[in-house]
Amino acid sequence: MQYNDMAVGYSLNIYKGCNHGCIYCSSRGEYYGITDFDNISFEDNVLRNFRNDIKNIERCIETTGGLSDPYNPLEQKYKLTQKALEIINEFNFGVCIITKSDMITRDINILQNIKTHSLTNVAFSITCADDEMCRMIEPLAPLSSRRFAAIKELTRYGITAGVLLNPILPYITDTEENVRGIVKKAKEAGACYIYATMEVVLEDLQREHFFIKANHLFPEINDKYIRLENSCVFRSPYEKDLHIVFAEECKRQGIVFGIHNSDTVTRNAKIFATTLLNLCKQ
Repeated sequence: MQYNDMAVGYSLNIYKGCNHGCIYCSSRGEYYGITDFDNISFEDNVLRNFRNDIKNIERCIETTGGLSDPYNPLEQKYKLTQKALEIINEFNFGVCIITKSDMITRDINILQNIKTHSLTNVAFSITCADDEMCRMIEPLAPLSSRRFAAIKELTRYGITAGVLLNPILPYITDTEENVRGIVKKAKEAGACYIYATMEVVLEDLQREHFFIKANHLFPEINDKYIRLENSCVFRSPYEKDLHIVFAEECKRQGIVFGIHNSDTVTRNAKIFATTLLNLCKQ
């Protein structure tokens, strides 16, 4: 099957906004221009426009989920992501999906069809090894345990799936226990790779939102974040040690891994998707 040399194409954002409620989400920032971020919306002609676009571009790998989760509650009713995948399959394109939702298992049959002709990859964003912490910082997203279960289901059907450990929140999730726990559970679920970003980007609107939420949930760490207020990239004071722990645990578990230390991926979905796809090829 000759599809490994396919280029990563455009970033497909079917929905606008997200209601997962993750306290750290960088998509809330002014850079992306999404007003009323917590309410999900979409354009009536989004699929028609997508079909027209895909007809006129060179065959490639489409990416989705870098800005808004393609498997949000509205997807259950409108199935826009499902229909977009059918279009991707029809035109023999590949796909890279980033999600926090186990709803994606509904579309396993379509992903299997895409995989017969093109590279197919699902990256689950998982920041917490345990569900208790997940409920706090990602209150309306499917629990981490459900995401690991979805990885197991996808890989059982031959779909390439991995973990995106992004971000690591200083003084909140930057513990050896959490990092090792995520790697171990990823391996147990059959993940093909794990990619970590040991930082969190906080700018303009998102910075204010995060400080409000973090101060409410973790008042004991507020002063530590305020000291970093002049920066838009917040890194754990244990970053170097966590790099070692992460790499050590991935090698112990025998899972392909990558580490990134720049906010480039938050600005360029194409670079990000290329990195994930290169990992899943290994």
